[in-house]
Parts: sequence; C-alpha cells; structure tokens
Amino acid sequence: MENCQQNSLKKGMATATIDHEIEKPRTMINKAYANDMISDETVKTFKKVKKLTKKGSDIRDRILSNELYKILRALPSCIQKTDSDQHVFQYKGSGMKKADRNLKTACKDAGIKYGRFTKGSFVFHDLRHTFNTNMRKALVSESVIMEITGHSTREMFNRYNNIDDDDKRNAVNQLEQFFSNVTQMLPQTEQISKSE
Repeated sequence: MENCQQNSLKKGMATATIDHEIEKPRTMINKAYANDMISDETVKTFKKVKKLTKKGSDIRDRILSNELYKILRALPSCIQKTDSDQHVFQYKGSGMKKADRNLKTACKDAGIKYGRFTKGSFVFHDLRHTFNTNMRKALVSESVIMEITGHSTREMFNRYNNIDDDDKRNAVNQLEQFFSNVTQMLPQTEQISKSE
C-alpha cells in the first residue's frame, strides 16, 4: 500500500484522492478481521500505512449564500419533485442522473469556480455544509441536525458546521446585549441591598 501511495504521487494524483483509494483495502482488511478471516498482526501491518493528507487539511468550508438560495427557489421545476418523477433534482420535468455535472455548468454560468481542489471553488458536497450551517443558524437543536444529516459524532457535526463573520458579529452583539441588561439591573440590585 505504501508503494501504491508513492506510485500514485509520482503520477501526480492528489493526496486526498490517494487517501480515499487507500481506505478501500483498509476497510476490506477490517471487515476480514471482524469475520475472523485474518489475524490481528495483518491488521497492525495495514494500520502502519498513514494517510498522506494532514488531519483537517481536506475540510471544506464553502457554503451557498442566501442570494444563490433565492435563485434556486425561483426555479421550482429544478428542485421540487413532480408526480411523474420523484428525483430531487429535475430539469424540464425529468430527473437529472448527474446533478453534479449540471451544477458544474451552473457554476460556470454564474462565474463560480468548480472543483474540489481549486481554491475558493464549489462542489456538490458543499451543499451538506450549507444545510448543516443554516440549520444551526436557524436555532435547530444540534441533536436534531445530527439526526437529519446522519452525523453520529460531535466531531462530524463540527466539520460540517461553518462559523462565519455573521456568527462572530452576532456573538459580539449578544455579549453587548448581556452587558446592557446587567448594567440596567445594577441600580435595582443596589436599591434592594440598601433597603435591607
């Protein structure tokens, strides 16, 4: 597997792609071990093969703006199911088999970079980040969001939850509101202690 990694690097493959390919045999080895088909020594050997990408370096943080959401909502035939076709994404009443291909074309037409390994770009999977982040901003309980998205751990929830400048501004505004409320309550507290 290590030789395979090095050969793939020499061919110019991206490290994330190589790591993704390595996960397939690793999963098979783990399944074989779980079914008592191989020894723990074999598993240890495969565990020595490390990922090439640094932890967290492949995390994407691109989410759709509300403006692009409004554009999509203005095209109901593309995002709503019809009686004749139950595909989530449709074009002219028929289901799209390759939604990512259509998204690539739409991004090109809108002047948005497309592709996983292009900085500032967008890919279909980023819609998951968009959903997770907007649900949290809508004050939906994290446990409910995790149930809907299928995230079983807090780490995965955090990976798909993007904190942006609006979140930071809102946090500062909440803190200012807190201090304002505390300051307004101080004279009342002082009066109560004086009367006692």
